[in-house]
Amino acid sequence: MIINRPGALGVSIRTAKTNYVFDLELDEARLADLSGSVKEVTTFHINQQSLRGAELTANNRPRLLMLGDSITFGYYVNDAESYPAVLQTKLPQYQVLNAGVSSYNAEEEWQYLKKYGPLFQPQVVGIGFYLNDIFSLGRPLMVKEYNFFFPYRKIPFLWRFSNQSRLLGLVYERLLTLPAFSDKTVDEKRPENVSIEYAWSGYEKLLNEISEYAVLNDIKLFLVIFPNAFQLNRPASTAYYQKRLLEITRKLEIPTLDLYPAFSKSKVNLYQSNDTIHPNALDIKSPLKKSPIFYPNVLSQNQT
Repeated sequence: MIINRPGALGVSIRTAKTNYVFDLELDEARLADLSGSVKEVTTFHINQQSLRGAELTANNRPRLLMLGDSITFGYYVNDAESYPAVLQTKLPQYQVLNAGVSSYNAEEEWQYLKKYGPLFQPQVVGIGFYLNDIFSLGRPLMVKEYNFFFPYRKIPFLWRFSNQSRLLGLVYERLLTLPAFSDKTVDEKRPENVSIEYAWSGYEKLLNEISEYAVLNDIKLFLVIFPNAFQLNRPASTAYYQKRLLEITRKLEIPTLDLYPAFSKSKVNLYQSNDTIHPNALDIKSPLKKSPIFYPNVLSQNQT
């Protein structure tokens, strides 16, 4: 897990066995412990504002602040290949800030916005959503499951074991596609489903608070939903959590881009090898250029 240390330089390393992310100054000793042949190395830079990328420069462009976790940060891709960086190439009239932080959840992103919003003064705020963003809201059962499958949350030295275990990774991803997340009829009285409903209710409340903050500060808000890799190209595995989230964002009138349709139709692999969460550095000229438009459009028609 990488914390956005101001001025940090780091590397993402993909090997035949697993993937690693290192802060070169703090994790230098761990580089010698790499397991497996190195297949690819990418680099990242953290500026003095704890954002990924180059230092901020004074200019008159409005700012677009992207919030999220390691997907938004861009694990295993170079600075210019993270999706906020690609947004910058598509929206040169904006200054896009990558505020993604590894393992952030929805509550932490909301706290970040309240703390740093006045500093960065963004005109547009985007939130990158992945299903584990709501795990901390699903008390008590989902928190217990999450801590069981991610014990490094409480015992730091177990992080390396959990990160290298394909079995734990597989079990975790399968958890995210339980029947409770499918479009089939579920027993709403089952404890795990009660917990999921609690989580969605909490997330709706949190999004409403963010939306009210955005209105109060004249900020345009939008949300991007990233799919689970196990959903793709599987007709029997429906995108229920996307549908559920879209119901919430439509209710709150938050423009939302659901990437599930574009990802599921792609004929190329969009995820890192040994990883079912983080997108790879697919060329921006790929079919994803025709991704679904925002609902409704958060930017003007000529900006999307």
